[in-house]
Amino acid sequence: MTVKVYININNQATFVCPECQHAKTTDVSMYKKTDKAVIVKCKCKCGNTYTAILERRKHYRKETRLPGAFSREKGGRGLITITDVSVSGLGFELSLDQKLEVGEKILVEFNLDDQPRSPIKREAVVRSVRGNQVGAEFCSMDHYDRLGGYLL
Repeated sequence: MTVKVYININNQATFVCPECQHAKTTDVSMYKKTDKAVIVKCKCKCGNTYTAILERRKHYRKETRLPGAFSREKGGRGLITITDVSVSGLGFELSLDQKLEVGEKILVEFNLDDQPRSPIKREAVVRSVRGNQVGAEFCSMDHYDRLGGYLL
């Protein structure tokens, strides 16, 4: 079994055994500047062995499958599927034959999958493009609508 472990601002990570829920906090500062994914094998005092991936992101990223749309500042629109969202940005898949460029400013619109299907409309800047997978950073992290509560 593989678990995701977040590094806190003190460069510590709390590893929780998926079998017995025993938690152990460890200094992981030696991995802070590593560019590649850090995978750690863990052995709990209960005897369970598991794998942990150290997550160095600043904010929790919630996985989703939400339909949405984007519009370009310079004109043009397209359909997308939001694959993950966090306080600082989102990841999405472009639908057919669409291209975005790193640094391009876009407006992203989608509805959350909460009870009122809350509409979200945010300006974002494209930060990465890998095929049809795009990562974008919100221009503002002030979330006065339902997005902030959705991420809790």
